[in-house]
Amino acid sequence: MKEKSAQLGFVLPLVLVIVTVLVVFVLPLPIYHGNIYCKVGVPCPQDYWAFEKPLFWYLILPRLSNEWKYNLGPNAGGGATENNTPAPSPDETANWKTYTSPNRTFLLKYPPQLYETKKYIANLPVDWKDEGVMSTSKVWNDFRSADDYRLEFSTRAKKQTETLEEFVQRTVKEQSGEFFNPDNLANAKKKSIEVNGKASLMYQGSLGPAVEHVEVFIPHNNVEVTVIELWSNNPPPSSLQQKILDQILSTFRFE
Repeated sequence: MKEKSAQLGFVLPLVLVIVTVLVVFVLPLPIYHGNIYCKVGVPCPQDYWAFEKPLFWYLILPRLSNEWKYNLGPNAGGGATENNTPAPSPDETANWKTYTSPNRTFLLKYPPQLYETKKYIANLPVDWKDEGVMSTSKVWNDFRSADDYRLEFSTRAKKQTETLEEFVQRTVKEQSGEFFNPDNLANAKKKSIEVNGKASLMYQGSLGPAVEHVEVFIPHNNVEVTVIELWSNNPPPSSLQQKILDQILSTFRFE
């Protein structure tokens, strides 16, 4: 009796499996074809039933296909790969002219609104090299618009034992003379940047007695630092003027 029960318990699941396989994979599925739309002038067939492909083709295979595409992505079949990499931003400095400093210390590119004024900085300390002035006005100090600005360049002597910050402190003091106010330099915004692979410093504030402006200190070697000053007719320099300075610095190269 127990053996018959065991055999029956084995046969029933087997029968269910066989029936399921037949229904899903083998037996044709009856499909009703109704509500057929007919063309004008063409005989319209009657609604009817027909045996079509097994259940597997209509319900299971489409789901498996969608799941396969979802997991493997749209290129699972070896199709072309879609490139979603954003296009690089255009180089705004590509068509700018190149400026070479009078002492051939450095070169850089500059936008078309700037002029090489050929009017160099006056009354420089003896250990400074005048590297020129560029301005939005053809006369270096003849600002006509609130948007006018100029760039002054110089290369200054540095002591070998000085750090760049110590050099900045000393050179600003020398430039300001008796009007030097250490609080102005201490309160200026300081930013560490890299120019031409050199660890440099950018300050914005009322350095010395001057109105608010920007100065960038780029070490050339152990004994020289090139300084770029941005002066605006409507201080402090605007965000656009600061952006132009950043673009110019990206093209800066020592000779």
